[in-house]
Amino acid sequence: MLYKNEWFLDPGNPKTDDYLLSIVDEIVKNYDVDGVHFDYIRYPDNSKLFPDKTTFAKYGKGKKLDDWRRENINRFVTKVYDSIKSIKPWVQVSSAPLGRYRPLNNKHDGWNAYETVMQDAGHWMMSGKHDALYPMMYYRNQLFYPFADDWVLNSNNRIIVPGLGVYQMSELKWPKEDIVNQIDYTRDRKMSGQAYFRTENVLSNLKGILFSINDYYKYPAKLPAMTWLSDTIPNAPYDLTAETVNGIFQLKWNNGNTERATYTIYKSVDEDFDINNATKIIATGVRQPMYEMYVENNDEAYYYFVTTSDAYNNESVICHPALYYHSDTIK
Repeated sequence: MLYKNEWFLDPGNPKTDDYLLSIVDEIVKNYDVDGVHFDYIRYPDNSKLFPDKTTFAKYGKGKKLDDWRRENINRFVTKVYDSIKSIKPWVQVSSAPLGRYRPLNNKHDGWNAYETVMQDAGHWMMSGKHDALYPMMYYRNQLFYPFADDWVLNSNNRIIVPGLGVYQMSELKWPKEDIVNQIDYTRDRKMSGQAYFRTENVLSNLKGILFSINDYYKYPAKLPAMTWLSDTIPNAPYDLTAETVNGIFQLKWNNGNTERATYTIYKSVDEDFDINNATKIIATGVRQPMYEMYVENNDEAYYYFVTTSDAYNNESVICHPALYYHSDTIK
């Protein structure tokens, strides 16, 4: 239907579900995707004016308009989640809702997902029909911190990655400290990471933000395990070998026949180290049972370890290490 000179699929029409499900099913069945992510999974802004009176009269069944609209989105989310999991249960389902989920402390906090665009994203997490949320939290101060806590409260111990509005440093003249403080806060709350909007503002190093972000992301980060889907620990790799071939340092191992495996490679000066210490990670998300890199021959010896992660990002224990002297003389 036409609304404000744009065409929208009507969430109240069951055929909308059928159409979108056919697209998602085609993708999941025919392509090796890690996830399906939704952006505009809601009613449009100023939804009070959305022209769905006919649909509401046909399918509303005496419900309040706002409740019916939220149920329409919830119904689709439930259908698409169940459909994806029936095909490939490891495919992650996520979306990017508005940054403020609902009014807090019995106040109307302005634009929020629940009231403004009928987007009950907390319900999707709590009812087990979403694996991850990337809320668009492009606000600051009291319009950011309490709402970040609310997302954690409604996370159902699943993945919450807040989107931080670096573009506001240009459009609303925010100081860089607003973004840095939000990184610190969301890390303190053990959220699963941070996303940034928009990329051009980061890469242009607006107000030095790229340099600040680099200070936070010095080392690779492993993906969080989706233990609510599976908590089985895969077998560790074995037969790890290390050698230099044509001047390139090469690690190879046997993967233990884990399907859709990825690998994390660690480097340590001794055999006793913490697998959760990111300073030891060389690379993660490696797709093949080998890894190559240029290494300086500095006459130092290192232990190399590899772990396997399955399709749900459950990580194995470390394999038996390979000790290698990076030297032109010692082998």
